[in-house]
Amino acid sequence: GTGSGKTQLVLQAALDVQIPPSFGGLGGSAVVVDTDGSVTGKRLHEMAQHLLHHLRAHQRANPALARDLAGMSAAGLVADIHVIRVFTLQELLALVTALPGLLLDHARRTDPSAAGGGQPAALLLGLPAPPLALRLAPSKPVRLVAIDSIASPFRAAALLATKDASVKRQQQLSLLVLTNAVSLWI
Repeated sequence: GTGSGKTQLVLQAALDVQIPPSFGGLGGSAVVVDTDGSVTGKRLHEMAQHLLHHLRAHQRANPALARDLAGMSAAGLVADIHVIRVFTLQELLALVTALPGLLLDHARRTDPSAAGGGQPAALLLGLPAPPLALRLAPSKPVRLVAIDSIASPFRAAALLATKDASVKRQQQLSLLVLTNAVSLWI
């Protein structure tokens, strides 16, 4: 349910994958698919600042790690989280279908030694090509894909279907009442 910390966990994981390998991290970036609008830049920036504070405290205990934090900023950490907002179940399913090709294309742009010989990854795997709007900004390799919240589009679709069925029943009842009213006047 709401308030259980799911978004907090997703955002923390998206920041944690960016921790440099010298600190025991993956040194990558993250893709966060936001289905209900709960990912906010302000909260993400605050969390990035806290992570940097923690890493700098760790670095003070081991000065050899200083070069790995040089140039790291909260804004840079936030920039390496690719937030993709989807509004409907259809958009989520289309994104999940396109995601493998999207990630492969991103990997090829961030790692020149990646296989593929210059061909788009979608062609190599027979996958649908991701729309240009979904191209990830060049950055570090993607090490995490998280969907917050996977259930939200399914709940919305079910609610919409229930409302549609209810409206149809009301229309049928209105027609029935109208038909009965007309028959009473004849």
